[in-house]
Amino acid sequence: MSEEIVSLEQSNPLQSARPKSHYKSITIVIASGFLICMLSIGFLSWMVLSLKSQQNSLDLQLKEIKENASEEFVSVDGRINDLSSKVENVGTIDEKIKSLTKLSATLYLSHESEDAIVTDDFVLDKLYFRDLENLKMTIDLENQPDMNIHYTGKGAYDLTDRELRAKISNFIDEVKGYYTALNSSGTLSAWNENVEIILTVKNYELAKIINGEVILAGEK
Repeated sequence: MSEEIVSLEQSNPLQSARPKSHYKSITIVIASGFLICMLSIGFLSWMVLSLKSQQNSLDLQLKEIKENASEEFVSVDGRINDLSSKVENVGTIDEKIKSLTKLSATLYLSHESEDAIVTDDFVLDKLYFRDLENLKMTIDLENQPDMNIHYTGKGAYDLTDRELRAKISNFIDEVKGYYTALNSSGTLSAWNENVEIILTVKNYELAKIINGEVILAGEK
């Protein structure tokens, strides 16, 4: 009886097939899980590499932007420096033009004033500017006929100091009026009390006008 039972158990195909099917399912599940893990790892690795590649690309673009910006800055800075240099040159040219204009006006005034500024006593013969900015000048005089009678030579007259100062002051007023009229545009320095004038007669010193005061030759 027992032998028959054993024989039946051994010959039952369902009982012998169950363990094999069970093991096969477990193997498939494990293999599937392993495959999914490998695929996940591969996908994550690909994502990491892709992100790194994008990061490198962004870094390169950022570097190019910085380099281009730096080049543009250098270019703009160079243009600014060039423009500044041109502005300075324009300023220098403008100063030269003003200086030449002033010199031209001075030469014109010197020439036009010769024999044009006269009083009953003196005639302006020559006018020389020693300092254009501060109006320091030398004026050489010729005597009018009536004044020539009193001239004793070498810048001296047989007149009292008071009389001579009055005649000189009158002449200087004429010079001031003539100068102011010709300088109406303001090209030359304005006439003021700081004007310094040396008066000569036939190149002999007659007097100096300093701060509006007439100082005769030989006076201190």
